[in-house]
Amino acid sequence: MVLRQPTDKPAKILSLLGVAITGIGTFLGIFFAFHDVYLAVRIVTALLVGAVGILGFLRHSVWWHSDQVRLGWHQENPQFQFEVGFANLAMAIPALLASFLSWGILACGMMLLTYGLYMLCALGLHIRETLKMRAGAKRPMMRLTTTAIMIVVLLAFAVMALNQAGVA
Repeated sequence: MVLRQPTDKPAKILSLLGVAITGIGTFLGIFFAFHDVYLAVRIVTALLVGAVGILGFLRHSVWWHSDQVRLGWHQENPQFQFEVGFANLAMAIPALLASFLSWGILACGMMLLTYGLYMLCALGLHIRETLKMRAGAKRPMMRLTTTAIMIVVLLAFAVMALNQAGVA
């Protein structure tokens, strides 16, 4: 019996899907913001928090071995990754409900703010990890850049939503 080494392919595919969904959600959000702010906020909430959060859950909790390879992590106890996956899922489900059940612009704004702050903290950890890498190691600049762009979009639409709700 030959044991296969885990591959980063499933995690890479899920990660790239997340980037694509973020791009599509950002484009649609900006497009609809000129016509219907609430619709724009619901779209961004559903895609950038809901869909991307579900993908994050799958990547960290279901395909955790693949994600370890992708991130260059090697740990015997993946509970941390499961916890991160569950956090993504815990934000994704209410975001999807708020978006599809029309819970209001304030609910969507709070989901955008929450996920934006969560991702900002994750970005801080990724920056710290990148700075600790030895010289010549592959630096994940693309991951840092796409995460930073996503955070800007999340927080910008959160401010838009909260302003529209009259609380910002």
